[in-house]
Amino acid sequence: RGEASVFYLYSKQAPAEIKRYSPLSKIIIMLRNPVDALVSMHRHYYASCNEDIRDVEQALAAEPDRRSGRRVPADAWFADALLYTDAVSYASHVQRYMEAFAGDERLHVIIFDDFANQVAEEYRRVLQFLELDCSFEPTFDMKNAAPSVEGRFLHRLWNRHPLLRRTVGAVLGPASRRELMYRVQKLLPGSGTRQRIEPDLRGRLRDRFRPDVERLSGMLGRDLMHWVDDPD
Repeated sequence: RGEASVFYLYSKQAPAEIKRYSPLSKIIIMLRNPVDALVSMHRHYYASCNEDIRDVEQALAAEPDRRSGRRVPADAWFADALLYTDAVSYASHVQRYMEAFAGDERLHVIIFDDFANQVAEEYRRVLQFLELDCSFEPTFDMKNAAPSVEGRFLHRLWNRHPLLRRTVGAVLGPASRRELMYRVQKLLPGSGTRQRIEPDLRGRLRDRFRPDVERLSGMLGRDLMHWVDDPD
């Protein structure tokens, strides 16, 4: 049995609460290059109407106001997620899980680069961590590709009409509803294409996250500084 949520990583209460509720839980965390993750998060939240600022640099500039509860979109369904730089400053998030599950060998961290480049091998490592049959070989299909920002109208319609949500949910069920939304998104222009940011902004974000990545590298015993080093 398993249960997953992106937001458990950012929660300050979740590690201790999970430990209290199920001390034998095994925790899996996947971490992505913070700059790429930030850009991806912004695109996702803009496409799903949680964000109303289309330009990622302007959205970052709004963070101080948003910390004070200002400039939060009327349609936002998770305002805390708009603090992008907090979300991808991983060291403190991972530290909370290390402290909650210290010494239990119940924490497994996956680096997204490894997962993308050798998905079958990383999958086997997860099976080993979970003490499951490592001979099982699934089909690895890409899911949850970059959403099209042109799909905002669908999310706004969905968010603002609870009767529509209840009706579709009753007819299709949660799994089929998600599959339908995924298939519709794939048909929209720009779906699956990565968002680009200006080199200057990327450089400033690398500098901003460098101390956090250095700390994380020490915590995990793995050099992740390529995330913030200039490729040139």
